[in-house]
Amino acid sequence: MGGRGAAVLCWLLLLRALRGAAGARPCSPKFFGRDAMVCVCSAAYCDAVEPVVLPGAGGFVTYESSKAGKRLQRSEGTFRHSLSAPDVLLTLDVSARFQRLKGFGGSLSDAAALNIVALPQPAQEELLRSYFSDSGIEYNLIRVPMGCSDFSTRPYSYDDVPDDFELRHFALAEEDLEMKIPLLRRAIAMAKRPLSIYGSPWTAPAWMKSNGDIRGKGTLKGRAGAKYHRAWANYFVRYRPRGGKGGQRRG
Repeated sequence: MGGRGAAVLCWLLLLRALRGAAGARPCSPKFFGRDAMVCVCSAAYCDAVEPVVLPGAGGFVTYESSKAGKRLQRSEGTFRHSLSAPDVLLTLDVSARFQRLKGFGGSLSDAAALNIVALPQPAQEELLRSYFSDSGIEYNLIRVPMGCSDFSTRPYSYDDVPDDFELRHFALAEEDLEMKIPLLRRAIAMAKRPLSIYGSPWTAPAWMKSNGDIRGKGTLKGRAGAKYHRAWANYFVRYRPRGGKGGQRRG
């Protein structure tokens, strides 16, 4: 993604009501060889984007990231009616509209939570602010795995008791109660805009699957409307990613 002719992540922002950041702080780069580079965020320092300011009529703002080291670098320009352009020609048809963009975000997996809580408390605060606050990139979507995923240290679901079709033993796991839910609450407290949180399972409990194992390939037992499918549907109903009636600790 380095260089003007390479693939560059470039966001054209025609924004209406996005809050500005408190101020820009440049990336503190760390290189891992080849083209791999990350911005280091520590308890002492974390980069921040420049304030978002709406351009004047006929103008636009771009934020550019690249393997060469740019991280949301802001630049401005104006639209031209000429068909000649040195690099990229962008044609903007304001009358053509498609789906509405709900936002941007990421997954709060067990692995992500483990790495966040392993940091010193000040570094945790800086990291969460860089993702969720108005001095960061303001994520407004969070995907939370329902039970274990490929990024867990152990296989588990919220009801591992065989043939518990009434889900009497359903309960959130230690990973939820001790890590992910507290981190979600901290992110919500930092965000100026509402966060949308949605659960997404990697697997059903082993006793619901044709292979009898959380791991590996398997399909949901039975047919649509039968007891395994009803139990799986109720599994979703019971799920509370922020705690609540369905989120009690395991007994």
